[in-house]
Amino acid sequence: MGNNNGELTNYYEEYENTEKDPFSGCNEKKIAQCFDAFIVYADEFFSLPPRVFRHILSDLRYLGPLRDSLDDIENNTDTDLSSSWASGIGAWNYLKQASEVELQNVNSWLGKDLGLNFGFYLKQDKHRRINNALAEDIVEKIGGSVEGKSEEEIKKEVWSLINQFPVEPKIYIIPDEMEIELMPKDVGTGVAQVMPVIVTAILNNSCLAIEQPELHLHPRLQAELGDLFAESATLNDNTLLLETHSEHLILRILRRIREKNDGELPEHLPEFGPDDLSVYYIEQSETGTKATRLRVDETGEFIDEWPNGFFEERAEELF
Repeated sequence: MGNNNGELTNYYEEYENTEKDPFSGCNEKKIAQCFDAFIVYADEFFSLPPRVFRHILSDLRYLGPLRDSLDDIENNTDTDLSSSWASGIGAWNYLKQASEVELQNVNSWLGKDLGLNFGFYLKQDKHRRINNALAEDIVEKIGGSVEGKSEEEIKKEVWSLINQFPVEPKIYIIPDEMEIELMPKDVGTGVAQVMPVIVTAILNNSCLAIEQPELHLHPRLQAELGDLFAESATLNDNTLLLETHSEHLILRILRRIREKNDGELPEHLPEFGPDDLSVYYIEQSETGTKATRLRVDETGEFIDEWPNGFFEERAEELF
């Protein structure tokens, strides 16, 4: 398109030097038509941002800092993942329904392949929930008279009753190099805390918000989460919003940025640079909550100083 700046300038100069009514020459019909058009397009204009925001939130998965106990996980069969994700329950129920590929992805992070090395893997299975009334019918069939019925007929009747029990998926934890099936509640609290974090991170094309993913984790595992999140953001095309107090997690991400810059990044890890990361320090001020952005350079170093220490505490304790 051509440049009409000169024509517009002349028009505004001419308009400013006149006392004409801007609607002069327009009849009521034209004014009404213009007003109707404005109402239509104004509605579209003002409703667009909320629609876009609602679309973004529809893909949001939020995981809170305090996840439900493993006893609660075992007893919960909620299939509405959106309502139960914040407590961690949704992630466990997601595992029960996960595809073979999705479950293998989680097991890769749990095992030695990608770094967490928990010493166990997950296995899906299905069971039937026993209904007391049907169970009594089965006992009656087995214990009742079998006169005039063959063994096959009795088996068929019993199985027809068994098949009326509802099928429920289960998730088991299998220790490496062992054939023992453990329920999630049979292992430590750290598993209940980190499993929803891993499951949330392996989702695709989503907006993920996770509070304190490092809770109840050994410092080594906190650092490994940095690789998990870097992969989630790059390979899975996720947008992650993380609230953390973990120096170990942040240092791992900075290390990967530095290794990429130096050409030393391990082959199995995706490239992750400073443009893929935004770090904000949140603090309370006299005027309310203040967010300070801390820039990172190509060498994995902070350009801006951390407010109120944070990384300085370790140096003070050591020296």
